[in-house]
Amino acid sequence: MHDSMIEVLDNIKVEVDNIFGAYSVLEVGSADINGSLRKWFSNGCTQYLGIDIDHEDNHAVDLVLTQEQMYDWPITDSFFDISVSANTYEHVEFPWQTLKETVRCVRVGGMIVVHSLGEGFQHHSYPIDCWRYQLESFHALGNWVNEYSEYEVEVHKIFYHTLETQDFNDVWGMWRRKK
Repeated sequence: MHDSMIEVLDNIKVEVDNIFGAYSVLEVGSADINGSLRKWFSNGCTQYLGIDIDHEDNHAVDLVLTQEQMYDWPITDSFFDISVSANTYEHVEFPWQTLKETVRCVRVGGMIVVHSLGEGFQHHSYPIDCWRYQLESFHALGNWVNEYSEYEVEVHKIFYHTLETQDFNDVWGMWRRKK
């Protein structure tokens, strides 16, 4: 968890609480490597499920996905109110498929929150490091879901947040599921 994320997460938590009240949460990429979103979003939620790969022994992972499940999660359609993900999408080979699968798991009207790293952050394979994002990247991911899947999202917010003391961008995307 980077210092620049703390203020943004506090603000997003307040916004999510105001919109949903009580809610269920799906965390994508939940392994606690350098901090976990669970501490922000588990308070006040009705159910919390953290998913990841290859982290059976990590306390923040409730469901370990196999390679065959990477883009076909064993989760009921439209089950969760919100999905959160941080420091994960740069490590996903096909992030458009991950967003599509996330949207499938979130109910219509639900929210998807994704943080990833932008330009300037050093390469860090864990286990792979494929992407650095721009604002347009997150717009493109949402557009892909709308164009190439049965689901539809609308942008709630897409923005950068960067501290003066850091030499990289944090990129945040927030979508609402429409269909």
